[in-house]
Amino acid sequence: TYNVTVTNSATTCSNTASATVTSISCGACVTPVTTANAGSDQSICQSVGSATLSGNVPSVGTGLWSIFTQPTGAAASITTPTANNSTVTNLTVAGDYIFAWTISDPAGNCPPSVDYIKITINPTPTATLTNDGPQCVGSTVNLTATGGGTYTWGAGVTAGVGGAATVTTAGTYTVTVTSAAGCSTTATTIVSYNAL
Repeated sequence: TYNVTVTNSATTCSNTASATVTSISCGACVTPVTTANAGSDQSICQSVGSATLSGNVPSVGTGLWSIFTQPTGAAASITTPTANNSTVTNLTVAGDYIFAWTISDPAGNCPPSVDYIKITINPTPTATLTNDGPQCVGSTVNLTATGGGTYTWGAGVTAGVGGAATVTTAGTYTVTVTSAAGCSTTATTIVSYNAL
């Protein structure tokens, strides 16, 4: 309790007031939370559409996943935000997604620890396959593929350079186009011949 006495210098009259100050015990950070580790960055194909987040298990504190940034128009969804190993879905827009793994002190006495992981979604290549038929029976038909990277031809095709190939019989032919990031898609074309 603290007192103060106020005296009027002209009249020498005085009065005393008092106030009581109460101490409040504030919590101190005794044991810091576990340092967050969100795991290694990932690079996957757009066609996969999901990934697994793998943060470390905190020995002190509780963990929570959150979306830090994502591409415009994306709507990623973390299945179980409080689990260190959680699936993230709706990774359908190509680009970089950044997720934060935050370990916090439930009592609020210690500062949180945050780490980030980047998941890069590589676009699916746009593959096309055309032919210059129909030709006369016995003639060679040229196939032309676009969209790669690399081209892997299906059965019955004589591969040429890059997206060029040839066939000599009617039928449905395929090519698998693979991008530099390892993402692939397949295109088809139907070859027909004119009767003699």
